[in-house]
Amino acid sequence: MKAASLYSSFPYAALGILIVGLLVRYFMALRKPETISAKAREALELLAGGRLWQGSLALLFAFHLFGLLFPRFILNWNAGRAGLYSASLGLNLGSDDIDSLFHVAAGGKA
Repeated sequence: MKAASLYSSFPYAALGILIVGLLVRYFMALRKPETISAKAREALELLAGGRLWQGSLALLFAFHLFGLLFPRFILNWNAGRAGLYSASLGLNLGSDDIDSLFHVAAGGKA
């Protein structure tokens, strides 16, 4: 399998699975609207969050959309040193965040 197929077919398969899953959940929710509406209201309050949360979700969506629309750019970026360094930086920052999260969850201070 070529690396280009990861960007050419898998995102569309994932999008199709998402749409099917959402439709199944929607039709199942029609059977119990009173319990679903309370849970949906609570989930919406949690998802609304602050400006930083909303901005980060918007950036996440925008970059994923960019990856879907311009897969060759992403493949070329990953082939060079800049892609390697940015991926390494992102993994290091992410692992530090996860480590801090587990430390706080264990009762320590951030």
